[in-house]
Amino acid sequence: MANASQEEIASHLLEQHGAIGLGCFSLKVLQGIVVVESRSRREDKPAGRKTCEKIPENFLRFRYALPRRRISADYLRSMHPLIPILLAMVWGGAAAEARAFDPALARSMVKVMAYSKEGRVAVGSGVVVGTGRVATNCHVTRAAHSIALFQGAMRYEVLAQAAAPELDLCLLHTASKLPAVQLGSAVPGEAVYFYGYPNAIGLSVTKTVVRRLHPYRGGQIIEIEAGFMHGFSGGGLFNEQGELIGLTTFMRNRNPPAFYAIPSSWLIEVSGRQAGPVGPLLGRPFWQTDPNFLKGKL
Repeated sequence: MANASQEEIASHLLEQHGAIGLGCFSLKVLQGIVVVESRSRREDKPAGRKTCEKIPENFLRFRYALPRRRISADYLRSMHPLIPILLAMVWGGAAAEARAFDPALARSMVKVMAYSKEGRVAVGSGVVVGTGRVATNCHVTRAAHSIALFQGAMRYEVLAQAAAPELDLCLLHTASKLPAVQLGSAVPGEAVYFYGYPNAIGLSVTKTVVRRLHPYRGGQIIEIEAGFMHGFSGGGLFNEQGELIGLTTFMRNRNPPAFYAIPSSWLIEVSGRQAGPVGPLLGRPFWQTDPNFLKGKL
């Protein structure tokens, strides 16, 4: 590729390796998102040269960072000339989702970190649904002996949880005073947006469409068209009015794969359950135990 353009080189590297190293930055594309991981520069005293030191969780997620932070093209080029080229490669699909980013909803989203007694960490997302109440999936917290919630630099300890493992819905109790969302319902064919922390590296929003609804246990399992990745479990699925209609929860390996959210209406049942200390949960979710839960369709 000696005579290839920068665009061709960038495209080749992404197709072959999924990422590009740019000195103190690395770029990769995750489901149409350009992710730039930055590393701080420090001087290597013995060698007298500049090296890079990784800054944990210091990511720029351009899906919404560009319009929100007003990052200029000149600034991007100063980071590396390939960055604006890569943005252009994916910007068509990302621009609509960037405009859909709602800061008010973002303030009601948290990252969930569940720590087991053995030192393992499960990561997911959560939605503030009441004063000091955060909804998430129980499969994120089922092995936890302690749970912490994060939003930016803020950390909130979970004091107790009300659990419905069979519904895969847990309500975490915390002392936070983050704003709560309003609940709504899903309609087949409508545009919706899901918020979450993919791979626990930063809040992201994706626009999609409700494909169909599956009546189950007094609610409606929501099947959506766009896919989500690790870390989105417990993320918020919102309608055009900004109402919470479900929590992104699980996928089924089909061709193509199918992605589902549990309904927000189940929160009414779970909120009436007794909260207890954080600890391992017994039971498995319906989507692992009931082969007939998708029989009904709307």
